[in-house]
Amino acid sequence: MSHPLCHHPIMISRRTFLTFVPVLTGLGFSKMFTTLQNEPRKFIEPDDHTEWDWWRQLPRIPVTSSADPNTNTLCRAAAEKRLVSILYNAAPYLGVERRILPLSVFKVEGYDGTYVHAFCTLRNAERTFRIDRIYRIFNVS
Repeated sequence: MSHPLCHHPIMISRRTFLTFVPVLTGLGFSKMFTTLQNEPRKFIEPDDHTEWDWWRQLPRIPVTSSADPNTNTLCRAAAEKRLVSILYNAAPYLGVERRILPLSVFKVEGYDGTYVHAFCTLRNAERTFRIDRIYRIFNVS
């Protein structure tokens, strides 16, 4: 027999989950499960992206060129303010094509990988992409 919570398709935010952590035994778990069933909107991840503020505040190290071809292409596109199309692998959307206008390429202190901060035309907003998840870059005419 599986647990009923495993069949519930709602993703809860880290902030919401952490409010229940001290009381997840006994009645606390029952309260969380009942609330999840009766008022699922309380658990849906907010769209304001405030949980990523800590990431935006980390020291960034600018990258202007690289031996990696994708990184180098994005550095040139950022310098030339040129729109490019990328194929990006990020769960659950594997192989999604996005048109982006690269604004900066950087590394973050204490983290592996190189990132591109760009304006994404699909989302009509600025987004940050890990370059090692980009498997193809096309120039947009």
